Amino acid sequence: MWVGHSCPTSDRSAGILPVFAVAGGTPATTAAGTAALLKHPDVGFSRLPTSHYNLYRPAAFENLPMAVIISLLRGVNLGGNKLVPMADLRTLCTGLRLRNVQTHLQSGNVVFHCNDTDVAKVSERIVAAIERKFGFHVDVVTRTPADLENVIARNPFARTKGIEPAKLLVHFLPKALEKETREKLLQLNGGPEDIRLGNREFYVYFPEGQGRSRLQGSLDRVLNRTSTARNWNTVTKLFEIARAMETNA
Repeated sequence: MWVGHSCPTSDRSAGILPVFAVAGGTPATTAAGTAALLKHPDVGFSRLPTSHYNLYRPAAFENLPMAVIISLLRGVNLGGNKLVPMADLRTLCTGLRLRNVQTHLQSGNVVFHCNDTDVAKVSERIVAAIERKFGFHVDVVTRTPADLENVIARNPFARTKGIEPAKLLVHFLPKALEKETREKLLQLNGGPEDIRLGNREFYVYFPEGQGRSRLQGSLDRVLNRTSTARNWNTVTKLFEIARAMETNA
């Protein structure tokens, strides 16, 4: 068995092309998933005449481990703006070859299995697909179940009595907070709200409820509208869904 990524010119001119071959493999009709297939330890290149060229996909490929990803859309279905029906979002994600797609609530929370572990690329694919289908741009912040587990474990209000989960929001960011941004956020403390900073997230408790607070406008100005927030009930539910999908993968 030869392992490689290209076919020598001399082989091509002689009518020899690289073919994926695995003992017990079955012919596949498309080359979808080739990149993931190449990483599998049981996969290599066999050289056969052009007339016998075919792509083989072993049974093992169907059982390759898939990552669970949580994607959070920013600012959809609010006040009649940027309407994204969840059924359409599930169909869209399935069309991107994301599997076992589930949504939660109407605020743009989607959980799925994915062969691609590069969460930034997954976000880019979803953003581009939404823009093509709906005609507007939506930012997407993506996390893994381990990321959400860390967010829950590091909850700075965990030992504070009287915290109402619906009034505790986690703001998710596409990248780590920079020093200057952290300082500006902390300067917003002083009202009834309580801001606690993490790395790529920060927590805000609204004792009087978010609807009566003026803080969101200040947060948008400091963050240039790059964060998307979910209340504690949603965060824990998304983690529950993601963990169940990992278990049943």
